[in-house]
Amino acid sequence: MSSSENKTKKRISFWMRLAITAIILAYLIHKINFHELATQMLQANFSYILLAIIVAIFSYIVLAFRWRNVIKALSENTLPKKKCFHLVLIGLFFNQFMLASVGGDAVRIWLTTRNNITGRIAFNSVLFDRLFGLLMLTLLIGACLPLYETVLPNELTFISLSLLIIAVIVGMLVLLFVDQFPWLSRIAFFQKTIGKLSKDARTAFLSIKNARIPVLYACISVLLPPIMMYLIGQAYHLPISLSRCFVIVPPVILVSALPISIAGWGVREGGMVVVASYLGITASQAVVVSVWFGVVMILSSLPGAIFWLMRKETTKQIESEYEAAT
Repeated sequence: MSSSENKTKKRISFWMRLAITAIILAYLIHKINFHELATQMLQANFSYILLAIIVAIFSYIVLAFRWRNVIKALSENTLPKKKCFHLVLIGLFFNQFMLASVGGDAVRIWLTTRNNITGRIAFNSVLFDRLFGLLMLTLLIGACLPLYETVLPNELTFISLSLLIIAVIVGMLVLLFVDQFPWLSRIAFFQKTIGKLSKDARTAFLSIKNARIPVLYACISVLLPPIMMYLIGQAYHLPISLSRCFVIVPPVILVSALPISIAGWGVREGGMVVVASYLGITASQAVVVSVWFGVVMILSSLPGAIFWLMRKETTKQIESEYEAAT
């Protein structure tokens, strides 16, 4: 694919995600009343918001340690903990602020290759790090699945969530064992690309020695967003229980992680409205909590801007080299 075609594809993807985000947010604001929403946003107890930001930053530390252990499983070379934390924050900053530029994961991969880590290991480590978190989130949702039948507003929503869980598990199994398919193993290009990816996946996920620490960190990381939602709810003295947050927030996070919107905006707010009654709050209150969650993610990623500005690389340099590689 040529450079111009790559840029065009990127622009189309960005504008489609922006359109989906704008449509959902516009619909919710129309239904809820924008003036009421803006007024409620400013009535928060900011001590709880600060606590939520601290929890978010702690989750980034957990993410950095998890990623570092994935790198260690795949390579003899690794990164210092401090360096991993810096690169994670830079990636998060790009995800939140550089919306039309190269994605945060791509930035993290590219910067990793500048630290004596091969491109293959850098790409696979970031991918597997994401998958550890996704897998633990999916297993938590699967364990709570019987509860969702009474929580979700209709059977179609419940079936959609169930199918999403199945798709994640099936996709994970395909990744782990795709190179074992005889008819694919005869293709040289496949063996050099997907075959090596599959072998690395087994090294990272199926070895108890390699997987135990990332799994532990992944278990911790999936419990932190519900705590953040709970703290934001307490900022408004809402009757949200922590136990219910642990049940209902993970599906919202899973759906908002789908690459169909800008940083999960719109999809997350829509998901919170769907489950608002189970949390014991109104749709308007659910949107306020969800918007503050997004604001907390933005504010907590700001240190990534500092670490990015301390580096000599430029965004254009990353974009050009990343496009050349892809």
